[in-house]
Amino acid sequence: MNLQEAREVLVELGRDTPVKPGTVLLDLSGAIARLSLDNGAAKNAVTLQMMVQLADAVEALSQWRGAALILASRHGGLFCSGGHLGQVRHAIDNPERAAKMHRAMSTVLDQLLALPLVSVSVIEGPAIGGGAELSTATDFRFMGP
Repeated sequence: MNLQEAREVLVELGRDTPVKPGTVLLDLSGAIARLSLDNGAAKNAVTLQMMVQLADAVEALSQWRGAALILASRHGGLFCSGGHLGQVRHAIDNPERAAKMHRAMSTVLDQLLALPLVSVSVIEGPAIGGGAELSTATDFRFMGP
């Protein structure tokens, strides 16, 4: 599965689930790109919409000519509590859909790790489940106490 196919799968899975808040923000304005998770109300749980935004960010970063990326939370004291279970459980209501989601997210994270730049996750708090997996899709992890 390529990145575009993964994005399409994630969009499809999100169509039948309740929309939840949350955003993945990409800033390419400086010498170092910044990718930020913004879903503080849900401890930065990643929604399907955020997964699509992450795929879009990875695509944009693959075209960017910078050398480094920082992945962090916009909310101090936490990194990411994993997938938004209130939404994801609807997306994986049968084994076929669960397998599709797994392949799609694995593709996005594999492509994030494969980017031709140095990437660092700044972990200021819990990185649980998919949050830990997301942090391992960068070259380095920098952790607070």
